[in-house]
Amino acid sequence: MNSNYLEGKINKEKWIKFIEEEIKAPYFPVKDKIPQVGKWKPYENKEITDSDKKRWCNDKNINGFGILAYMNNIAVLDIDSKELYEHFFKDEETLTVHTVNGGCHLYYQEEEPSNREIKVDGWDIDILGKGGYVSVGAGYEVVKDVPIKKIKNVKDFALSKLQKPPPVADNIKEFKEKIDIKKILEHYNIPLIKKGKNRVVNCPFHDDKNPSMILNKKSSVYCFVCGKLWDVIEFVKDKEGVDFNAAIKKLEEISGVEFKFKDTNENAEKLKPSDFQKEIIGIAEEYCDFFKDQYGEPHASIKIDEHIEIWALESKHFEMWLSKQVWDKTGHPISDNSFKGAIRVLKGEALFGGNERKLHNRVCRQDDFIIYDLSNNKWEAVKITEDGWEIIDNPLLFRRYSHQKQQIIPSLLKGEGDVKKIFKYINVKSDDDKLLCLCVLISSFVPDIPHIIPDAHGVKGSGKSTFLKVFRKLIDPSHLDFVPSPKNPNELVQILSHHWCCYFDNISYIPDWLSDYLCRAVTGDGFSKRALYSNDEDIIYKYLRCIGLNGINISATKPDLLDRTVLIGLEKIPKNKRMTEEEFWSNFEKDKPVILRGIFDTLSKAIKIKKNLKKFEGIPRMADFALWSEAVAQAHNYHRGIFLQTYYRNIELQNTEAIEGHPIGLAILELMKERDKWEGTATELLYELTEIAKTLKIDTKGKGWVKQPNVLSRKIKEIESNFEDEGIKITKTKSGNRTLTIEKIKKGDENDEGDGKKPSSNENQHTGTMDDMGDNSPKLYNNNEKVDELYPDGITSHPRVKADKARKAREQEGIKGSETTLKMISEEDAVLSAHESIKKKNKGAEITLAEISNYVRKFYYPEITEDFIIQTIKKNKIDPNHFVKADHEKLKNT
Repeated sequence: MNSNYLEGKINKEKWIKFIEEEIKAPYFPVKDKIPQVGKWKPYENKEITDSDKKRWCNDKNINGFGILAYMNNIAVLDIDSKELYEHFFKDEETLTVHTVNGGCHLYYQEEEPSNREIKVDGWDIDILGKGGYVSVGAGYEVVKDVPIKKIKNVKDFALSKLQKPPPVADNIKEFKEKIDIKKILEHYNIPLIKKGKNRVVNCPFHDDKNPSMILNKKSSVYCFVCGKLWDVIEFVKDKEGVDFNAAIKKLEEISGVEFKFKDTNENAEKLKPSDFQKEIIGIAEEYCDFFKDQYGEPHASIKIDEHIEIWALESKHFEMWLSKQVWDKTGHPISDNSFKGAIRVLKGEALFGGNERKLHNRVCRQDDFIIYDLSNNKWEAVKITEDGWEIIDNPLLFRRYSHQKQQIIPSLLKGEGDVKKIFKYINVKSDDDKLLCLCVLISSFVPDIPHIIPDAHGVKGSGKSTFLKVFRKLIDPSHLDFVPSPKNPNELVQILSHHWCCYFDNISYIPDWLSDYLCRAVTGDGFSKRALYSNDEDIIYKYLRCIGLNGINISATKPDLLDRTVLIGLEKIPKNKRMTEEEFWSNFEKDKPVILRGIFDTLSKAIKIKKNLKKFEGIPRMADFALWSEAVAQAHNYHRGIFLQTYYRNIELQNTEAIEGHPIGLAILELMKERDKWEGTATELLYELTEIAKTLKIDTKGKGWVKQPNVLSRKIKEIESNFEDEGIKITKTKSGNRTLTIEKIKKGDENDEGDGKKPSSNENQHTGTMDDMGDNSPKLYNNNEKVDELYPDGITSHPRVKADKARKAREQEGIKGSETTLKMISEEDAVLSAHESIKKKNKGAEITLAEISNYVRKFYYPEITEDFIIQTIKKNKIDPNHFVKADHEKLKNT
């Protein structure tokens, strides 16, 4: 084998040559074994160009390559223990590479390819086969440069080489009890310090200036900072950075205690398989309570140290935990068959003998409070109520997934919380977008409601990805900042199940099926998924998840999905404000505890405000989000109604985007540009729209353009409500020759029932207490509805004539407002608004109670009383000196 290029230090160029000439399999770049190309599966068939290789070799973030060896029927025997290699495989004549962790990779070409990552029973050996990849690069060394050996099957070959089972302790518990931990500490020059009745030491596993490690028992120590218990074996393993066998050997040297071995086969003869399975089940039942979740999946709650953890019985975590308990108790490893038999029994116990518990992902609601899972090793959570928040222990409410990262502890200094510090890290400029961002962020901590989708868009370099990363790190920290785009509904259900925040990065196109499914994920509609290994059993999953999108253009284009979004426009970050990744995230991590406290402080206030928030009619489609966001805004001292007006302005942007993003939307706008009405058949309309589209350079031959008249009506239906909000009504006769009519109407037409969307309100933007209306105000109530039912805060009678008179007076005065916003403004706000308007009009001159009374009666509430006005002025601490002398005395003495 020609391998001159492997002499000396092997750089990236040499590794590429090694892969191409000796492995002859596809590959892709990695950093510390982690792929640097997103999804690596496409590299099975991807051609690697010279420019790819050059780029990878020059990229400092790439220090190795992942090899898809199975594409050439090559499997790799992955041996972590150097002792195992030396004892059993040292003489093997096949290509061998030492790994960065001190183990070995032995390459074999198979006749019967192995599956991905098979465990060799009872041994610390894996087989890297089909569907996985094997890494090479920095820290790896080719130690045996010979041709790859051809064999039938790697697993069978490995077992034949091993000849006998691995050694196990006759009684590992007895071995540990014979060793005094003090002798181990003395060996490593770690002095004992007397502290009261206890013996403590400086923990060697972190920078420990104040001794935090205590002698727990004769053979174990516990560190309060690390939150971990070490027995003598675990201590030596971590101190030396070695595996179990090497730690045993080291302990024998230090302590002089002999570790006795017997063959597994000899021990196994003492226990029949059924007896051993009973013992496994008994150990599990000693530590666990078993139950099923709301989807019928079996789980265990496990007492570990001073807390309780919850894990699915089918999870790797539970398998590893149970294997360790059995080893510690019996000194026997669990074979695959023994484990499967025991797990089958425990599943039955969970499904038919245990309780049912509803498990949650990251957040949940209990009665009137919210619980947020910190996902830390102590299984702590934050409990948020209207009276504040606190960190609590062991709420048995959450399931965990391997991608989740623990959330930091919020700042515990009262008054230090400041959620608005987030604007140091997201590139949002307008006041509208800042308010929307605060509401989106904080409402994401509220469970059991539909959550709005932030759709961040902007040019390259505007911080779109960073925007969502910041949100993710605050709401649902994960090793995956973004989730991959699913190929089918089943993949999406899996993603939704595992992630509270499902953020999609750099989206240029959303297929129709995914757009529809994302709508369902927001509103909590059910997903049906076939149960594993079942032909006829479906499981219905319901999720209310936090979805996020970003892209250069607006990602959501279908009207239904747009209805569930807020559009956040980002500007390009100026050169003088750019930072390195390290500097940016370092600053963010410093501010994160303060921001997080600000979120919980605000949420606590919002819970109280939301409880007393009166319902209002004509609310937007995302009603729960709107109500919670109104509460959040008020908790941040925004006056009543300001959030809704901001949200409605964003909805207007959505209407524009829905129409302009629709295949026929722009053509209809152009059709109605110079006319008030169009009437004709679908065939005639399609012909005219097609001709207009050609002039607008719209591709009429492409897939997106309507080709048949019978499809046109369906397409129009998709954006009919958006056109109506823009002042264009489209109707279709159901009899005769089915005529289509398109005509211009007045925005906010009184006779239009609407869908909860408020017409434009840009003309009347104020700050502070405001008359927050912006259209030609419809009637105060419809048909024969009682006003008392519409005004639960106790407004007396409102005769229709007086109401209409007040509405017309507002129109003449230029005070615009919709039915929605009018019903939101209370009597108290009306008085305050009147005071501000009259004070401004009088330019500092004294005002009278009569002026305020007349203003409110004319424009809002015809039967307002002077007594109510006086009480409102006193309650809001308005300076009596603003009023004429007679009224000043009245205010003073009342």
